Amino acid sequence: MRAVVLAELIWYAPQWAPLALGLAALVAGAVFWLYPPQVRLLGSPWRWVLPSLRAIGLLALAASILKPVATRARTPQEAGPVLILVDRSRSMSARDMAGLPAQIRQGRAAVRAAGQLVSLADGLGLLPPGVRREPVEALDDGVRRVESLLNDLQQARGALDLAQRTGQGVEPARRRAKDAADALLAAASEVSHHAAGSARLARLADVMARLRQAVQSSNNPRWYPQATAAVRAAVNDVETIKSAADRNLYQNNADVRSVCDELAQRSRFELVDRVLTRPSTGLIARFGGGVPLYGYALADDVIPMPLQSGGQPVAKLAASPDGARSDLTGALRDALDKFKGEPVQAAVLFSDGRQVGGDPTVVSGLFASGVPIFTVLSASRAGVADVSVASASVPAAAFVGETITVRAEIRSSLFGGSEGEVILTADDGSKQTRHITLRDEPVPVEFPLKLSKPGVLKLTVAVTPHPDEASVENNSVQRRVKVLADKIKVAVMAGPAGWDFQYVRNALSHTPWVQLDAQVLDGDEPSLSLTPEQILDKDLLILFDVPVAGLSAAQWDAVHRLLAERGGSVILVAGDRHLPSEYSSNPLLASLLPYRGNLNPSWRSWPGKEPSFHPMPAPGAAWLDALKLDDTGDIQKRWAELPGFFRFLAIGDLKPNTRPLLIDRDSLQPMLTESHVGLGRVFFFGADETWRWRYKVGDAIQSRFWLQLVRYAADEPYAGHAGNVFLDASKISAAPGEVVRVRAKVLDPSGQPSKVAAQSIDVLRDAQPFRTLQLSQAGPPGLGRYQGSIDDLPAGEYELRLTDPASAESTAVIPLSIEVNDEQEMANLTPDEQQLRRISESSGAAMLTLDQVGALPERIAAAQAAHGRIFERPLWDSYWLFLFVVACFATEWGLRKRLGLV
Repeated sequence: MRAVVLAELIWYAPQWAPLALGLAALVAGAVFWLYPPQVRLLGSPWRWVLPSLRAIGLLALAASILKPVATRARTPQEAGPVLILVDRSRSMSARDMAGLPAQIRQGRAAVRAAGQLVSLADGLGLLPPGVRREPVEALDDGVRRVESLLNDLQQARGALDLAQRTGQGVEPARRRAKDAADALLAAASEVSHHAAGSARLARLADVMARLRQAVQSSNNPRWYPQATAAVRAAVNDVETIKSAADRNLYQNNADVRSVCDELAQRSRFELVDRVLTRPSTGLIARFGGGVPLYGYALADDVIPMPLQSGGQPVAKLAASPDGARSDLTGALRDALDKFKGEPVQAAVLFSDGRQVGGDPTVVSGLFASGVPIFTVLSASRAGVADVSVASASVPAAAFVGETITVRAEIRSSLFGGSEGEVILTADDGSKQTRHITLRDEPVPVEFPLKLSKPGVLKLTVAVTPHPDEASVENNSVQRRVKVLADKIKVAVMAGPAGWDFQYVRNALSHTPWVQLDAQVLDGDEPSLSLTPEQILDKDLLILFDVPVAGLSAAQWDAVHRLLAERGGSVILVAGDRHLPSEYSSNPLLASLLPYRGNLNPSWRSWPGKEPSFHPMPAPGAAWLDALKLDDTGDIQKRWAELPGFFRFLAIGDLKPNTRPLLIDRDSLQPMLTESHVGLGRVFFFGADETWRWRYKVGDAIQSRFWLQLVRYAADEPYAGHAGNVFLDASKISAAPGEVVRVRAKVLDPSGQPSKVAAQSIDVLRDAQPFRTLQLSQAGPPGLGRYQGSIDDLPAGEYELRLTDPASAESTAVIPLSIEVNDEQEMANLTPDEQQLRRISESSGAAMLTLDQVGALPERIAAAQAAHGRIFERPLWDSYWLFLFVVACFATEWGLRKRLGLV
């Protein structure tokens, strides 16, 4: 059984000391008054043993009034393990200081760059002893100690406040707070002593004076922010002085320069590896064998990482910076959850602070376990020399003959004013180049690209590398575009051929991805020339005030079937003569209207000389691409600048299956609505004056609006088509685990929709069968439409194949790329120091840099003391006190009986 070592005996109720002393005196007096007549005939030592046993038992009871508690510090084994957590995300592969040696010699980088390299080399024990200036180092150590002690004091005062609220452990907490304050004041005075007499350190002495004043103002609720600000100012002052000295050392000492240049070529992860595993000075060796160590590598998951082998530090960390994204807060939570209910001394997180994915704001409530989390900034604070493609966007799908715009943003750091080239290459052999001037803010670049052949077009946007970049892996990104060969089949018809109809017809007739049928049904006997079968073959019908009599019953039935069964769309544009007045009285056509059939909407007209009705995107539809009038992103502003209308149809109460897309700016009445009818959609536009948008700008706005609406309304053609089978996927490039929706259409040999209940798709990987995907019917049976999804493909290149059941030679094929995407992780390599500070300070610890890691064992021990991690054994209400008193009385009674006194 392990012996219990009592480090300290604390009295929790010293206010009862007079009562306890009075009882002790009464007990002692009673014993020595009553016992001598009973034991005078006994020999020694019994005449003293019996009264002593009685007195000791009674005195123990009297002392229990003071609530004595025996305390001792936990041993490192009892305090729990230390968790070493290393960020293994892709951003940790950056070589921050690869270009800094040259920049230092050229004077381009901040003085802090040299200081960081020299400090890191010294912290790893790579510099000759005493080569750095000892007075400056002593001053730096003193300021760092002040920073650490300030954090300890804040934690100790927090523990005291908690103890006072709960009424438990007040005295020990008060003593720890006083000791922490005394230690901090002493350290601040020592720094002031070192700074005395130096003109350049006069500000530092003043900062230490303000710190002592803040600490001693115990009634000031803002003491900690004020003290923290003072210490941060002191740290910055000393860093500036030390970095200047280190820069001179780097420039003038060839041995120091050689060591630092070698370190500068290492990535963030490699530096962490060296800081941890170096045999004599690494952090693992500094902890020795007395503290259990557990290692984990973090990205968007947590994997074990052994730190020791045969009792010695591992030679190299068993991890690499290959994580696609870094969810620091989520991974920290998962790592701590592995030790839920068990004591943990501390966690040490090595990271650049980059958070990609997860919720970076969940910090304060994340570490309720009370485990102090020390964060170590594992990236350069002097700036990261890097150029990257921050973003690139292309349409997911486009049509043969269409011209798309490829947009990118180029981000740079420490290269402002330099020239650069951005290159767009396509796997069809085309190439475009743009020359840019790099700036501190992202530089936008655009490439127009005309699509000439169907299939999947792979695009690469790249910016030329600069010498000594932190990483060239973020200098290019790839995108894929589905280029569709089939056109959207659109039929446009009108009653009177108004201006809107004419302009829309012209725009569609010049659009390469539209197969257009246009007809005017005005006159005494209007008649649509399309047969019901031709109507059913369309993807979209646009009806500009079309008379009901213009279509036969069979044609109107085909319109309804196109919507309900085929999943097509219809756009109804209101007018004076026919729509909606003639439609409301027809039950079949009334079902297409967005309002209830018993309503009779009327036109609202503006009597003034300037149009005053202004359409605006409805609140729930502002995100739709169909309503974007330019590429600035400020949708509402662009709509507000458009000319207004003189009239619009006040629709009124909408059906439950209808939502507004455009509304009048002032009355908020719907102008453009979207309704679901069966598998299809109906769009109702209660205005016919979009031609006014051509004022001074031509057809740019009006044509864009109508073409985007047509594309949004129509069923997009299938990317893969062969014979009577059609195949498409929602994405042709996805991340592992991402859902990819697959849709298909199958016709029988006569061209009618297939009646088969299900279809199977072959999934091939590297031209070899990988699996079979089953598709179920989409919508009612007999439509020949099928759907399914896939989300469990590992990374790789795949093909999805659908074979025509009637002809094995007809197979629709689409490619699918599953790849790990680390673009967001690598787009911006600038470390996030504030995120690391939030994590550490919320848990009661501190953020360090790599050169300060050597002091971690002592800081963790100090954090243990500040958190009050000690064993407390209450003696006043324990069974040990009961047993001791009973033992005294029982022994005294037994001896009295044995000696004949009973």
